[in-house]
Amino acid sequence: MRFLGTLLAALVGTGLAVAGEGPLGTRSDTVSTSFSNSSTGGAMPLVQMGIALAIVYGLLKWALPRLAGKVGKKLVTNITGGIKVEESASFAGGSLYVVHARKKTLLLCVGTQGVQCLADLTEPDPMDSKQTFREMVEEAEQAETSPELALALSRIDRFTA
Repeated sequence: MRFLGTLLAALVGTGLAVAGEGPLGTRSDTVSTSFSNSSTGGAMPLVQMGIALAIVYGLLKWALPRLAGKVGKKLVTNITGGIKVEESASFAGGSLYVVHARKKTLLLCVGTQGVQCLADLTEPDPMDSKQTFREMVEEAEQAETSPELALALSRIDRFTA
């Protein structure tokens, strides 16, 4: 971006120096200007117009899309807020975000069609289950009744009784 600004300043400065104009667009000698002299500018005004058109075309074709892409690219969240972006990845059609919000972890896809939730990545917390230890043991007894498991359960029952 600095290069483009430097190039623009150099071209404008060169154009003003060649045209014989000062920095404010005024000529240094006002007596030498006449109507017949101003109409015969030669090829220099065409060259200046071509340079100006090339600069405008370059800005519209190259710089403006890059700046527009940077403005809306990042998902910004408050540091103290409840939404945290844990990971992000970009691909040709949009971006993927792993977002943690209100005790849930979600995989979001942000593209041109909008935002879509691809998956709920929240891991179940074993402490959230309302079963007691005894209910878990009875459930395990019903699931598998192998001799080794029955022996281990009888030993647990002796310690808990």
